[in-house]
Amino acid sequence: MLGEQPSPTSAPVVIERSNAQTAIGDPKQAQILGYDAHWPAIAPQQLSQALIARALQSAHCVQPATIGDGNRFAGRSIRAAAVLVALRERQGVIYVVLTQRASTLRDHAGQIAFAGGATDALDASPWQTAQREAFEEVGLAPEHLTLLGQLPIYTTVTAFAVTPCVAWLSEHAVLQPNPDEVAATFEVPLAFLMNPANHQQRSVQTSVGERHFYAIPSTDSLGVPRFIWGATAGMLRNLYRMLAFELKL
Repeated sequence: MLGEQPSPTSAPVVIERSNAQTAIGDPKQAQILGYDAHWPAIAPQQLSQALIARALQSAHCVQPATIGDGNRFAGRSIRAAAVLVALRERQGVIYVVLTQRASTLRDHAGQIAFAGGATDALDASPWQTAQREAFEEVGLAPEHLTLLGQLPIYTTVTAFAVTPCVAWLSEHAVLQPNPDEVAATFEVPLAFLMNPANHQQRSVQTSVGERHFYAIPSTDSLGVPRFIWGATAGMLRNLYRMLAFELKL
C-alpha cells in the first residue's frame, strides 16, 4: 500500500512546460498505483456540521495530504482563487455538491469541480470569492450559505492558488446552473468520499515526466457514475485528513 505519494514535498515551483506536454488527456486511463484502504474510514454517523466546523478550526495544525498538482503550465503567473465545498443534509445523509464544468471552458473543461474561480480585485476574502463564483456558476444565493472553515491552499497545474471554503447549505438552497460555465450539478455522499478505500493514487507518463494524482471513482445520488480526480480529489483528500485528525483516527 502507498501513503500520501501525490503530495509534493515542498512548495510548488513553476516549471517551463507547455500545456500540451503536462495535460492529462484521459485520467481514467492512468495507471492505478494503489488504494488507501489501510487508512481508517470516517463512518456516516461520525459526520456532522459541528464536527466539520471543529476540524477546520484546527486545519492549520494538520499537514495536508497534497498541496498541488505540480508541473504547472508555462507562461502563467500564480493567481489567487477560491472554490465552494458545499455540503447539505438530506434525510440524515450529508452530501457534497459538485459540478461538471462546461466543455467550452479554457481550463479544466468538462472536469468535475467545485463551484469557484479566480479572485477579483474587489473580493475582500476567499470566502467572498467563493460566494460570488457560486452565485455566478450555480445560482447559490449567499444567504443560504454558512461558512464552516477553509482547507489548505491548493495550487493547480493551471497556476491557480485555490482556497477551498467549506460551507453548509440551508435546506432552502436551490441550484440553477449557468450553462456557459456548468454542464451539470450533482451530489455525492460525504461518507463515501471520506473513505480512503475509495481513493486511488494514479500515475501517468507525459513527455516531461511522470504525474501523480488522486482519483475517486464514485456514483452520485441519482446513480450516475462520476470520476472525481486531480485538484477536486486532492481537496477532498485534504478534508479527510482534517476530519481524521479531529476524530483522532
